[in-house]
Amino acid sequence: MCGKDGLLRAETRGTARMRAIGVVLVAFVPFAAYYVRRYPDWSWMYLVDSGSIPAALTYGMLGVYMLFTWAGFELGAVLVTRVQPLVALLHAVSDGVVIVVISLWGWHRLLHAGTYAEYHGDGAPLIVHTPLFWVILAMGAVFLPALGLMLRRTKPATAGPA
Repeated sequence: MCGKDGLLRAETRGTARMRAIGVVLVAFVPFAAYYVRRYPDWSWMYLVDSGSIPAALTYGMLGVYMLFTWAGFELGAVLVTRVQPLVALLHAVSDGVVIVVISLWGWHRLLHAGTYAEYHGDGAPLIVHTPLFWVILAMGAVFLPALGLMLRRTKPATAGPA
């Protein structure tokens, strides 16, 4: 891969991939596993009663979540290195809009942490009164610096042979 085309060198791409996998393993896996294990109905946004579906499906959802997180890092690397940076920025902004729309649609669901029955019976406590709130804050405290470090150390290749 040639630097003047704005592509990452092969060794840099490999390092970036390892950093992305590291961020997923350190910042997502433990927290997402906690959410699914301790608050399975919240993880499903109270759309289904987690007690009525096989646990394998819930844990499968966790695996898909991890896969999509990693795929997002991979797509981001491709967009930043092979496409104009403006396209990558527009893609990131559009992804952000989708996340905001989903969050706004389900904000009332995300603000409560309880079981399916508690939520639908208006008995689920507000998230700020549960350990889940602090775990979400801890996830942000781990994820944001890890993401920043990963992005800071992943640089486009300079001109020269790859």
